[in-house]
Amino acid sequence: MATAVSWEEFERQAPEPAKVARALLDERRHKVLATLRKDGGSGRSGVNNLLCKGGG
Repeated sequence: MATAVSWEEFERQAPEPAKVARALLDERRHKVLATLRKDGGSGRSGVNNLLCKGGG
């Protein structure tokens, strides 16, 4: 099973991808998160995010 890491840890371990990801996430307030289940079905959720210093 995968283990989640904080945004700060992600920035420490992979600064360039984190920089690109932050720019994309900060570009617009509303996003759509799309997933694919094991059975091939899809799921979509509207999400809002806000990244703050300190991973909040």
